[in-house]
Amino acid sequence: KLPQEEAFVGAMSGKADADFLYFPAMQNLDDIQSKNQSILVDSKFFWQLFDNIQINGVDVVVTQRDGPKILAVKYTLAERAYEAFAITSDFQFSDCNIGLKSLLIVPHTGNNVSTDLLSLMSSLDPIKDDKNRVFAFLKPNNDQLAWHDGKGNKLLFEHIFNWQLNHGGSYSISYIAQAIAVQKYLKSCFRKTGVVGHSQGGLAALLISLQTKPDIAIVSSGFSLKAEQLDGGGVDQIHAIPEISELYKAHHLRNVIEQSETHWMFSWGLREFGVYRLEAEEGFTALALKNLPNVETHVINNGHSYPMATIRKFLSEQF
Repeated sequence: KLPQEEAFVGAMSGKADADFLYFPAMQNLDDIQSKNQSILVDSKFFWQLFDNIQINGVDVVVTQRDGPKILAVKYTLAERAYEAFAITSDFQFSDCNIGLKSLLIVPHTGNNVSTDLLSLMSSLDPIKDDKNRVFAFLKPNNDQLAWHDGKGNKLLFEHIFNWQLNHGGSYSISYIAQAIAVQKYLKSCFRKTGVVGHSQGGLAALLISLQTKPDIAIVSSGFSLKAEQLDGGGVDQIHAIPEISELYKAHHLRNVIEQSETHWMFSWGLREFGVYRLEAEEGFTALALKNLPNVETHVINNGHSYPMATIRKFLSEQF
């Protein structure tokens, strides 16, 4: 093989295992660069994303018979065109402006997890009625959005993470911007909206909700004030968010949450590890948010997972 072909094949060593792939196959290094450029968002725009994103159009793509649909949101930011995506089971355009509610799930760390999350949240009793629609956000190069070669392989994430950081953005800034665009569309369509996330998805849900102001937001084992002292994780975590360290100051966190129009739920598990175990045992963040009328904090006897019974109760009461 020629050196460029060999480099391309080496980079395309991930597994594209979705039954339906939205994008055409990539052929060479130019295609990899083009895909990276297509999602790049300069970090300087981060805290004005919701205000500056302009929705230009929406499509619903049927992936396969009896399979999930893909909601494709076309938008502009800083005079550049972008797309954002979520999967859903039963959304159709006639659902807009008739008094329904939407729940947007932000995926946690992991490969191709959105389809499972859609099934998990759609099974909740407060959600399983004809007045609610559930959407699972699709991250770039995950699930049906794999950047693939047409042979079952997809681009290794290191070639996205590093490229984005070295060009003034980050993978997390790009996908959070896309999720904000999806949520902006949902707010224009549904009577009430919610955003939910666990772990990395929980921190992303917090950042998305601070800008998009949903009716409810669930941050499950995704935020701790102790991250100011101990902030671990690899390159697949959230990086390069401007001034995110301000959120790790108790007075600032309390101020932004208190001024928020959203009703919040934060939770941590007693059988977790690291800062989230510290939170469950000592309650640093819960103490900072104590007595705020729009906040619930919960300590659950579980590990690093969604507290489904608590979420069910919260949705029943607040959504």
